[in-house]
Amino acid sequence: HNVVTSDFPDIELTATNLTSHVLKDAAEWPDHVATECAVTGRRYTYSQLVDRVARWAGMLTQLGISKGDVVAIIMLNCPEYPIAMLGGVSIGATVTVVNTAYTPEETLRQLQDSRAKLVIGDITLEKKIETSLVLYKMPTILVMNGPSSISGALNLREILEDTSLPFKDCAEVTGEEVALMPYSSGTTGNPKGVSLSHRALAANVNMIVHPSVFVPRETTESYQESFLCYLPFFHIYGILVKILVGLRRGIKLVCVPKFNPDIFVKDVKQHKVVPSELENVILKHPNVVEVGVVGVPDDRLGEAPRAYVVVSAPTSEAEIKELVHIHTS
Repeated sequence: HNVVTSDFPDIELTATNLTSHVLKDAAEWPDHVATECAVTGRRYTYSQLVDRVARWAGMLTQLGISKGDVVAIIMLNCPEYPIAMLGGVSIGATVTVVNTAYTPEETLRQLQDSRAKLVIGDITLEKKIETSLVLYKMPTILVMNGPSSISGALNLREILEDTSLPFKDCAEVTGEEVALMPYSSGTTGNPKGVSLSHRALAANVNMIVHPSVFVPRETTESYQESFLCYLPFFHIYGILVKILVGLRRGIKLVCVPKFNPDIFVKDVKQHKVVPSELENVILKHPNVVEVGVVGVPDDRLGEAPRAYVVVSAPTSEAEIKELVHIHTS
């Protein structure tokens, strides 16, 4: 019957709320860091993240945001980004993520196309966001990630710490509702919204965390690995592999607002990131065109990185090792 099956076991197709699916095991590692800013060190533990997702969901409800409404996030990578995203998804709203490099006009186009009712903005992008909202000319609630000079703007960080706000439980969903709506790059015209359902995203998460393919070790009470998150969270890889998969497996998300080679090397050493994060270092070699770094069992270390490198010209293993040594010492 032309049925194609995988060599791997079937995965569970989850029809529950994506937020509850991603955070369902968070209570197993409440004191581990969930998100941390690579620059300031501002952080939230898993226990704090779960509370603040529920608090943000409660605030959204008070602001009149409900199932099917669109919430737009225009922020650089920061510890509050996953909270803002998962809080919106938890109440059944659709979260659209906006490229922070967009011009005000490009941002306006996405706000109009998605019909966003609430915008969460990065304080460093204040002027651009204000210009976009003036052009938008639609009633919009603005929440900035910090104190803002824009009239009427709410402060996300203050909201997350306001203990008087009631928590809001995850809304029941069928699984077919749109949870996230990232936009395409626009190579064949204007960027287009991609509607991703709770069910589809949960299935993707289940595929990636399957023990047959997931590289990082399991999080325990005494052990945790880190993801260095310099790829923007508005990108689908940042959304799926970093935020959703990372939090599902108890990983620490080290949020990098903007890529800086010096900060990258410092963070690799400080946070002991998983082997795959070292690929960027090896790619600095002029002869390296492709690289994959995976963790392999090691009798002495438990696990050690092994690099598989494709080069454009003869290059010795010693040269690659010297490059890594220079950039990580």
